[in-house]
Amino acid sequence: MPSLGEDLSDLRKKENLTLKNIFDSTRIPIYILKAIEDSSIFKDPKRNRTYVRSFVRTYAKALKISESDILKALDQTYDQKYDGLIAQNYRLSKPDSENIDEDTSGASQEYQPKFSLETPSESSKEEENTEPPDETTDQEEKNELYKANTIKTSTGSDKEYTQPDSSKPHNQKMPDPPNVHNINWAAMNNKISDLKTRTPVTIIAAIIVIILAAAAFFIYTRYETPGGPQNGSGKLQSVLPMDTLNNVKSVTGDTAKAETGGDTTAMTLPDTLHLVVYAAYKKLEPVRVKSDLGNHLNPYWVEKGQAMRFRFLNNIYIRGQYSRMMLLFHGHPIPNFQQYKGNDGTIHLQRSLFESHKDWWKPSDGGPLPNGVPWPSAIHDTPIY
Repeated sequence: MPSLGEDLSDLRKKENLTLKNIFDSTRIPIYILKAIEDSSIFKDPKRNRTYVRSFVRTYAKALKISESDILKALDQTYDQKYDGLIAQNYRLSKPDSENIDEDTSGASQEYQPKFSLETPSESSKEEENTEPPDETTDQEEKNELYKANTIKTSTGSDKEYTQPDSSKPHNQKMPDPPNVHNINWAAMNNKISDLKTRTPVTIIAAIIVIILAAAAFFIYTRYETPGGPQNGSGKLQSVLPMDTLNNVKSVTGDTAKAETGGDTTAMTLPDTLHLVVYAAYKKLEPVRVKSDLGNHLNPYWVEKGQAMRFRFLNNIYIRGQYSRMMLLFHGHPIPNFQQYKGNDGTIHLQRSLFESHKDWWKPSDGGPLPNGVPWPSAIHDTPIY
């Protein structure tokens, strides 16, 4: 049964080429060429067909087989229907195996180029001229050889070469190495002066960056209470900034009695409300909070025992590990806050909830929190994104 590999081998031998010659022109390893010629490469299931087809097409191109013929032969081979297409189209006959040296060790006959790189020997030309040289002509040649602006070739040809063009950069003389005499001290002094001028600008820029970083840190931590939320009297410090507390009408003292006649129901909430999310039982990693003062449900990481304050106007949304947290409003824990959970699992608190619980409006007296949980050691303001 004819095989594609055998036909390729026969065509190679017909062209008087060895495997070494094919390797030199295609760079296909010789063991691959052997696998192609014995057709084992087509039967190996581990061989990727894409690579096999590429090797065979390259091999066929070296043998001057048309692209359409080799592709058709490959398809027939993989379909096990190869009918000797290459042998038929390229008129193959079994070559005399003794005429081709199949040594693949590299010691096979070397591929000879179609032209020689060696120049003809000049001695043959000299042998043709058997007459003794004329002394006058010889002296003229010597004078011409040592002419100031002309270099005559040693072969005795009439071609002459002028001296290199000194205007070209590669023909110019290399400058002398620097020393104390050829250094341009004036130019160096100008460089040092420019460096001194730029140095204060760099220092000023660095100082400005440090000041801005310090200001950002101060703004970020301006409401943090490093010593804990409780003052020396053991009472909880308010979870609202002082400017917000000033907007809330006091519910104690003579002022409240004078304004409301002893009735605290006339007290109103400020426009901006504050809710504290307290990592009471374990670290919140993370809790996601969104209010009507922001556009995204941003994540926040709160360490155990610490809390974070969030501002809102009418609505605030909270999603996270509810069993780890406690929600505080003016220091009052919001009981059973998970009852305000929506269908998506997000807790939604509205202003109406806080308006209906007027007992939350007064700052906490610092009493114990539920389940014996201690008060937050620090309350942080919401980071600015």
